[in-house]
Amino acid sequence: PGEPTKPVLRGHNVAADFDHALRNLDKAVKKKLRYFKNFIETEDIHLFGLVGATEIDGRRDLHAELANKFAGSAGSLVLRDT
Repeated sequence: PGEPTKPVLRGHNVAADFDHALRNLDKAVKKKLRYFKNFIETEDIHLFGLVGATEIDGRRDLHAELANKFAGSAGSLVLRDT
């Protein structure tokens, strides 16, 4: 269904960087991606990075705890448009 959307980061086309990163993914990561692709109902995946300074920067343990709490209450870490 047409040409895929170009990856853009801070207004710059990063298609070459994105392609390079994909080509150099670890074999185990590629295997996991192929596995999880079976559970995705779309061909398009849109990734959005939202960042800003917080009081918990650098606290990976706390970030993991918050993600797990969210996943438990929402049933998934995947947000779907309703």
